[in-house]
Amino acid sequence: MKSFKLLLFVTLLLFSNLFNAFAQQDSPVYALDKINEALGNFNAKYLAYQSAVAHGSKLRKCEKKRQEMLTQLDNSRYAISEVPYYKGDKSLHQSTIAYLKLVSDVLNENYQKIVNLEDIAEQSYDAMEAYILLRKKVDEKMEEAGKQKHEKVLEYCLKQNITLTADNADEDNNKMKKVSDVMDYYNKIYLAFFKCRVQESNFMDAMEKKNVIAMEQSKSAITKYALESLDSLNTLKSFNGDGALKLACKNALEFFKKEAASSAALTDYFLKEEDFDKIKKSFERNAKAQEDQTEIDKYNKAIDELNKSLASFNATNEKLNKGRQETYKNWNAAITAYMDTHVPYAK
Repeated sequence: MKSFKLLLFVTLLLFSNLFNAFAQQDSPVYALDKINEALGNFNAKYLAYQSAVAHGSKLRKCEKKRQEMLTQLDNSRYAISEVPYYKGDKSLHQSTIAYLKLVSDVLNENYQKIVNLEDIAEQSYDAMEAYILLRKKVDEKMEEAGKQKHEKVLEYCLKQNITLTADNADEDNNKMKKVSDVMDYYNKIYLAFFKCRVQESNFMDAMEKKNVIAMEQSKSAITKYALESLDSLNTLKSFNGDGALKLACKNALEFFKKEAASSAALTDYFLKEEDFDKIKKSFERNAKAQEDQTEIDKYNKAIDELNKSLASFNATNEKLNKGRQETYKNWNAAITAYMDTHVPYAK
């Protein structure tokens, strides 16, 4: 008799739990929580992908995380489609699935364009600016879609008399907004740096080819852009009290200015070398000149001047190389510190 009562009690308990489960599902809050859970799973993968990109990985190297993000996006859409409607109200489901569909379209349609631009962005300032602008537009589309989705959530809560409180979805949205703000600030400073870096690269190429005209053109551009960028940085505030990245950029720009101002010793050597080659050829062809002490003295003087110019070239070049190495080391360290401080690593 006791065993029968125990069996009856367990059976009743099971029916009670089953009833409670159905009761929970037949609730506007249940639908909202399950949808937020699905969105939270996608947001976590999206933040992990954005974190990898922010911390210096090329987009192509982040492909695994990107695929994980897209897979989770699809899984979240499927999960939401299986959440029961509350009293036939489809608005929250439809708006959230539409949001994820838009996000999927934005990420897929623009991804290859961004990758292609990233591949050529280092070649010119215009290409880098176009690359950053496209990524910013994608972020803006994502942010606008998020706002529209949030409005639909508020409408649903108002209709179902739900008091909305802070949840994981809000926290994730705040994190994504913070990452966007961090990257916007970084891009402003990076473009100020990059504008001069491109011209410095052109200067180095011209120097390798001993092209004095191209060196002078790049020198003028470096000076001009360094001054313009320094002016623009003067009006830019620090990021949440962190001015280290801005300071590193200013120091780099000051080095670029110094580099341009020191270039006279470099171009002077190439000009003297060109003149000496002419003198040497003329002297070696002229047998009489080789027996004329006055001509010999002129030739020897040209050699001395060339050697002095070469010594100045080497000293200046060595000093600039050391300064350049230190500048880029500090600049890269500042970027790493900025990202580590403001964009947490996510898995």
